[in-house]
Amino acid sequence: MEVGPPPPPVVRVSGRPEKGLLPTFATPFSQEIIEAAHPKKFKIPSVKLFDGTTDPDDHLDVYMARMYVQDVDDAMCCRYFPATPGMSQKWFSGLLSGTITSFLQVTELFSAHFVAGKRERKTSIHIAKIR
Repeated sequence: MEVGPPPPPVVRVSGRPEKGLLPTFATPFSQEIIEAAHPKKFKIPSVKLFDGTTDPDDHLDVYMARMYVQDVDDAMCCRYFPATPGMSQKWFSGLLSGTITSFLQVTELFSAHFVAGKRERKTSIHIAKIR
């Protein structure tokens, strides 16, 4: 008997008792991220809509600055990133189940996916070209 890869993590979300259970869904997060403790006093960061045409690193910088002031861990940075509005949500929903294990991985994948929006970084070579 062949043993394949483990099934993707499935999270059951329950609503209020009178509403019953919501459907299960697969998530790109690893089991460790799913099971990480949630801080008691936490406010979802308000971040401007990311439309995919601006620098993805700027979007990540704003998000991280807002998360940093709340003193959250890597797992919380991962779990709340999909809540940022715009193309980041659509991109996130296309990730494979159970593949995200750290926020560094999220930032690298996000930045690489939206590479077309990155602005050119100026270097000393640019100064040499000025006449």
